[in-house]
Amino acid sequence: MTVKFFLIFLIFFTYLVNAVAGDEQNTPYGIGLDSCSGYTEAPKRDRDIYLSWVAGYLSSREAFIPKTNILGKKGVLSADRVEIWLEFYCAQYPEHTFSDATNQLIRRFYRKTNTE
Repeated sequence: MTVKFFLIFLIFFTYLVNAVAGDEQNTPYGIGLDSCSGYTEAPKRDRDIYLSWVAGYLSSREAFIPKTNILGKKGVLSADRVEIWLEFYCAQYPEHTFSDATNQLIRRFYRKTNTE
């Protein structure tokens, strides 16, 4: 997938899916409360709902936490990379919530930016 497709995916599903990623205390809602096993056992066509939740969650982190760069200007986290990483993590930790998996993804790829 190209960066262009990922951005379209991010914008489209952020507005399409009516699931709030979390409030100001970072409390997950919606799909984020589902277990990792729910994600790994979901049919491929239903995983788009999970991935759109992740896109919104990552976007909100980018927007509201100063000087963070999770997605990266050069597409460090492509949609394919996010999907593969989450599949791997959730297969290892099926009892964790999907928001736990997403937060582990953030911890893995998080980096501070040096620009204002």
